[in-house]
Amino acid sequence: MNKLESNTPGSSHGEYEELLRQNEDREHRDQFLVKLECGPRIVEFEEMIAPLLEEGLLETLSLIKTEEEAVGSEERESAKKALAPVVAKLNFLKNRTDITEDDYEKVKAKYKIISNAVGMINGGLVDHER
Repeated sequence: MNKLESNTPGSSHGEYEELLRQNEDREHRDQFLVKLECGPRIVEFEEMIAPLLEEGLLETLSLIKTEEEAVGSEERESAKKALAPVVAKLNFLKNRTDITEDDYEKVKAKYKIISNAVGMINGGLVDHER
């Protein structure tokens, strides 16, 4: 019997159905998790992004215009790697804390400043407006 076969007669996708059920149970359970206080988590977020919001770094990143410059920039590579935990913390703030929509938009705006400075390579150029 392979992973997708079921030991239930008439169902050829039993394990898949079981995974779906488990995921639905997890989503249902997550809806009822107690929301954590956002204050300390916002402070953590602010501390996490503070080095990335330094004016000199933002200016350096914003001056990168071509794909060649972007690929050769250690500052950009470092900032780009630092964005992954920042996004994870943003998601945590939104989904697991009692943060208000207004406060969430404020912290997200700070993330967006960094993300725009890093930019996205598109057609050989760095787009700083996404």
